[in-house]
Parts: sequence; structure tokens; C-alpha cells
Amino acid sequence: MRIRKYDYLTKIATTEQEVTGGIHPYHEILFITSGEMMLEWMGNIYNVRAPALFLITPNTPHKLSFTSLRSSFGFLELDLQPTDFFPALDKVMVWNELQCGAKRDAQSFMLIYHHAQQLWDTLSSSKHSKWIRTEIAVLDTKKIFLLIYGFLENEASGDEVKPSSEDMVHFLMRFMESVYYENITMSTLTAYVHLNRSYLIRLFRRVTGMSPLGYLQELRMKAATSYLSTTTMTVQQIGEAVGYQSIHYFSRLFKQKYGKSPTQWRSEQRNETYTQG
Repeated sequence: MRIRKYDYLTKIATTEQEVTGGIHPYHEILFITSGEMMLEWMGNIYNVRAPALFLITPNTPHKLSFTSLRSSFGFLELDLQPTDFFPALDKVMVWNELQCGAKRDAQSFMLIYHHAQQLWDTLSSSKHSKWIRTEIAVLDTKKIFLLIYGFLENEASGDEVKPSSEDMVHFLMRFMESVYYENITMSTLTAYVHLNRSYLIRLFRRVTGMSPLGYLQELRMKAATSYLSTTTMTVQQIGEAVGYQSIHYFSRLFKQKYGKSPTQWRSEQRNETYTQG
């Protein structure tokens, strides 16, 4: 699998209906993240509100029209091999049709949409090199295809797809691992997985042995020790880099975790490295 082209766009409609689209010899993922849009593809017209995720097969004309004042969407063109999991045309037709139905609000659909959002967040991130972002995006794309396959298999059998408790927890862990440095609260986490706060805390603790915010703090402290041992960043810069705006709060949490301040920890690490050298 090779990512040929990707982009994320926000459009504000003018007096004339704006249209985009085309035809190309590549597979494509089209992810509508806000607003309402209309897709014309393979003789079908899909009127959808966000979120919606469409799969486009190669060499098939497609036209995307903006039907609300403001809309946002991302597209990803892929040069695929036969073994790269992209669903067959009949499955693609079923999946795309489902984007207009009531089942889009099911938890299994939302899980796929969340993975799609994570894919575009990875591609647009400045935290990693382009090569690393691309490699992660390829894995995320394959996972999306497999989730769609699984959904469609269960749809054909009449079974409702429901992510297990562990799936939801690991999904949330992956989210925090990717954006640990952002301003994340319990409200952020409950909104992300559509679960009640107290239920999410109990569920997360049952699977991992700690609370969601406890896991987030672990990620931030590990990132902090990495910065302390491998960079010349100041303690305040490191605190901000791992998600804390207050140097005093960051230092207090660090000392609770490691028994010493960030400055003391860095000094001891350097002394150990010097002694060993």
C-alpha cells in the first residue's frame, strides 16, 4: 500500500453550489467530518450529514457537492496491491449505501469513524516525521478496511456489531497515546467514546488497573523522562510539551511519581551516564 495523495479541506459555500471530484486509477477514502454533502458515484446519489466515510473504487467518476453553508472533509488516494484489504465492489456498494441510513449512529459505526479521524490526525500531525506519519497511516488504513469487512460480515449475518469492553478501552488508550500533550479532560474522553463518566472509569480500571486520567499521566511522565534524558529543553518547555501549562503542577506530579524533581532526575541521569562512560 502506498499513499499517493491526501488532504483535509474546509469549504464555505458561495452563492453557486461548489463541486469537487474527478476520476483517477486509485482507490480512495472520502471522510466527511462536518456539514452536509452530496456524493454522486456509480449512478447513485448519497445525501449525507457528517460523519460519513465513503470508499471509492479506481476509475469511477465521482462528484462531491456542498449542500450546507460550511463543510469539512478529507480524502486519501491509495495505490494498493491485491492483498491490501480494500473491500470488493459489491461490499463497497453496501457500505456506501449504509452511510445514508440510521445505522450510522451505531457504536460500531462510530468506532470506524473514530479510527478515520485518527488517520487524518496522524497525517496532519507535526509531531513526527513524514515517513513515520505515513507508516502509521498505512496501518490505520488497513485497520479501517478490516473493521469495515467485519461490520459487513456481521451485517450480512444479521448480527449487530458491538465492540467489546476491551476494544473500547484499547481504542481510548490509543487516542491518549496519540494526543497526550493536548488539553484532555474526562469530558474529552467520555465524549470521544460516548460513554458515561462513572461507567468509563470503572471499565477502564477493570481492564488496565488504573483510571483513564491515571493512564494519561503515565504517558506524560514517560514522555517527560525521555525529554529530560535526551534533550536540552528546559523543565518548563518539557512540561508544556507533555501537556502541562503550569511548571509547578508538572514538577509536583513528577516528584510524586519519581521521588525527585525533574531537575534532580535529569542531573542524576547525567551523572550515571558519565560514570558508566
